[in-house]
Amino acid sequence: MGEIFIQRDEAGRIAALIGEGLGDSGPAARGSLYFFRAAESSLAEYLRLSPTLETDNGLQLIIDRSDELLNREIDAVMETVVRGLKLLAHDFPDELVVHEAPLGIKV
Repeated sequence: MGEIFIQRDEAGRIAALIGEGLGDSGPAARGSLYFFRAAESSLAEYLRLSPTLETDNGLQLIIDRSDELLNREIDAVMETVVRGLKLLAHDFPDELVVHEAPLGIKV
C-alpha cells in the first residue's frame, strides 16, 4: 500500500509532500504521481518558483517558499493538490493512505 505524507511547517503551511511504497502499477500510484507533477509544474511555471520534485526513491516534492508574498497562492495550489490526493485515497483505500506529518518527523 502506498502512503503520502503531508509535512507542514510551524505555521501549518505545506512544506513538502512525500510518497512511499507507491510503485507504478495501480491507479492510485499513477494518480499520485500526476498530482505531484501538477503541483511542481504549477509552482514552477505559474508562480515562477523552484520546487524540487524527486522521483528516484519514492516521490518527494519540496516546496519553495522563498517569496513570502506568494504564500496564499502557494497554499491554494498545494491545498488543492492535497484535497485531490485525499479523494484518490478515498476512492482507492486498499492502495493509498494520506497522513499529516509535522515537519521534522522522519518518514
